[in-house]
Amino acid sequence: MDWISAAGSLTVTGAVILVAGFSIFCFAKGWLLVPFQVKSLVETQNNRIDEANKRGDDWQAAYDKQTVALNLALGQLEKYQVVGETTNKLLASLPPVQGTNPTKDA
Repeated sequence: MDWISAAGSLTVTGAVILVAGFSIFCFAKGWLLVPFQVKSLVETQNNRIDEANKRGDDWQAAYDKQTVALNLALGQLEKYQVVGETTNKLLASLPPVQGTNPTKDA
């Protein structure tokens, strides 16, 4: 029966070597991570997310500012169009100056 205990001992030793070898292989491939690596990766990812959120907020603020400026410019343009149309109507309603021919260009 010594051969059974020897075979069992060999099987356990083989299993330990197999698990240790597989663990080393997984660490080498990057499939297993130790806690400080996970913390570092999570921290890096959180920093990237914070930076992306900040850039998004900056973009939204710039977009809102540009929209306000565009609406203001459009309002001013509408007012200038009204002034221009009124000026054209006023000039067209004036009688021609004596001695000039309104049909000829100067």
